Amino acid sequence: MQLFSEKGFDAVSVREIAASAEANIALISYHFGSKEGLLQEIVANKARMMNAVIRDIDADKSLSDIEKINKIIGHYVSTLIAHRQFHRVMVHEMLFANRDELHRQAIDTFTENIQCVAAIIKRGIKKGVFKKVDPEMCFASILGSIHHFINASKLRTNIYATKPGKDPIHEKSFEQRIITHLENMMTDHLLKP
Repeated sequence: MQLFSEKGFDAVSVREIAASAEANIALISYHFGSKEGLLQEIVANKARMMNAVIRDIDADKSLSDIEKINKIIGHYVSTLIAHRQFHRVMVHEMLFANRDELHRQAIDTFTENIQCVAAIIKRGIKKGVFKKVDPEMCFASILGSIHHFINASKLRTNIYATKPGKDPIHEKSFEQRIITHLENMMTDHLLKP
């Protein structure tokens, strides 16, 4: 992912991928067919993992609806920061790429996650615990904030750094700051007084 993130998907050759992975170029072609096939498999694998975690959180009967939303926020922030190169490639693919199958796969992944979070919010509304809000826009607010924190590195360094000129993305305290902010924002937005 580092090569794709740094150079862009189209600029990376299969030979570079093989060299970086210390793998035989023929193995990449054999197992994945192409670099597009490799990226599709990476996306599918990450999507399965993210979706499984979100479904497990939703299925946890010991958690209230707001606790589920907060756990999902924590998981999203931690995962996307830890795998920000992957996230950057995915955002680029969704916005600019002409790879229909990969684009569809990325959209399907986000759609499934949005629907799960929206279902939790809708249940909270139905129970009378949450205000009547737009569930899908709640998810957009969460994800949009995370996109901002991950992708705006110069802005992040100038505004959020605890030490001048030092990118805070590598600090656990910055990750927790994002999580706490988003949890507070969603709690205030969702819970009835």
